Amino acid sequence: MHTASVKQDSPPELPPHDAGLSDLPASLSAADASLIERALRWTAGFAGWSAAGIAELVASAKLKRHARGKSFVCGPDCSPESLLVVSGYLVVSCVREGLDGTESLSPLEIVGPGRLMGGMSLFDTGAEDVRFHYRAMEDAVLVRLPVPQLVRLLDAQPRLWKDMARMVLKNQRASLSNLLDHLTGQLHERLAATIDQLATQHGVPAGAGVKFRFRLTQSDLAAMLQVTRQTTNKGLAWLHQSGVISPDYNSITVLNRQELQRIAGKGQRTLAQLQP
Repeated sequence: MHTASVKQDSPPELPPHDAGLSDLPASLSAADASLIERALRWTAGFAGWSAAGIAELVASAKLKRHARGKSFVCGPDCSPESLLVVSGYLVVSCVREGLDGTESLSPLEIVGPGRLMGGMSLFDTGAEDVRFHYRAMEDAVLVRLPVPQLVRLLDAQPRLWKDMARMVLKNQRASLSNLLDHLTGQLHERLAATIDQLATQHGVPAGAGVKFRFRLTQSDLAAMLQVTRQTTNKGLAWLHQSGVISPDYNSITVLNRQELQRIAGKGQRTLAQLQP
């Protein structure tokens, strides 16, 4: 058995590139502009962009830092923006309004570095007709990209749409897979499938083991699975006693990935149907 600790994902160091960065808005420092540029070049959907195109997008972007526990909401009443995670992890929830007018949160997934959110609005300005709540699980840095400017730059170079569409569709498939994990099958299948997806998306595999570390509470996990915290705790204890996982403070180590996927059962077979 092997385990591996997760290191915080971060964009690789790239040689400085000054093209166009001299014409920056007063609100954007040179250091922030450089960080945005590196984050964009590190993201698949922007890999084929020219230096001039990246520089123009950087000039219209905003860099936002969110301390652990801080949250914000995006929806139809907000400026149309796509959000790119540079560092840290966030819980994404759907804001639901009850018949009595009270609001509640339904956690959907956890997103980390390199994930572009709000990508569907690039293809349909009415796509984001729901409100999403984002909560930083740890200190997080995000790039806010104005959709109109992003679409204009893509239209100027139509070949760039291919990489962008691939990335957005890949993200959409990951989101759908996460929902299937949370909602299909018996509790032990759903819990196992969810842990397996978290390990795939946010862990570092090493041999038969993989470990992911972030501030995911049992309450967060229970909300994703639509069960009580006590039920989730029993499920985690059963997986631990079965020798499949080893929960620790702010982390879970998967000891037997093959057995975890076997327990996921129906959920994993359903997800397999999504593969191309």
